[in-house]
Amino acid sequence: MEKIWLAYANTQKFDAIECFRTLGHSNWKMGSRNFSVGDTIYFYVSSERKVMFKTRVKKLNMRNEEWDDDIYWTEKERLKALDKPRMLLELESEYDGVELSEEILSQYGLPEKKSLLQQPVYGGGLSSCIEYIKNKF
Repeated sequence: MEKIWLAYANTQKFDAIECFRTLGHSNWKMGSRNFSVGDTIYFYVSSERKVMFKTRVKKLNMRNEEWDDDIYWTEKERLKALDKPRMLLELESEYDGVELSEEILSQYGLPEKKSLLQQPVYGGGLSSCIEYIKNKF
């Protein structure tokens, strides 16, 4: 079953906006979550304080030589990710409205501490927030 995730794009570490707009994809760190090809990941973008991107997992366990988005990551983050698996996230759409702002999403359970989203979140206490986001895309 395909899952729907919510993730945090910290633009001080990764220029998600330029990466998705320029490449149309990202080679995102997999971390310890159980992603599957076909999963959807929505991105809350820190600098904009709203959810902006809907992506789809296209490939798992990519090797370093397959990554083509390193220029969008800070050197520190890029070095931390070396030899760790990444996944290919293809941009499906970008949201440019106001209905996915931090202020509105907090009414649907978006955590006040965005650091809780450093590792993507699936369901749980964010089910109503994720469902609301899904309906806006």
